[in-house]
Amino acid sequence: MADPIETVAPDDSGSVTLRRYEYQVHVAAQAILEILADEPVRHVTCEHIEDIIVARSSEGQANELFSVTSRDVL
Repeated sequence: MADPIETVAPDDSGSVTLRRYEYQVHVAAQAILEILADEPVRHVTCEHIEDIIVARSSEGQANELFSVTSRDVL
């Protein structure tokens, strides 16, 4: 069996797809860092209803829904 590291992939579509989600990952990571810094974020949910949902625990604050996935050609 050939070594997978030495095998050339038939296409690089996975890298293109990942670049489209890179900003989404940054937005989610920022909210997660807020949790670690004791900010009023209860939880972060990805890819459910919207791309990202940030639930805040402060009185009177609604959940934030983010749609950040790009479909632009990279």
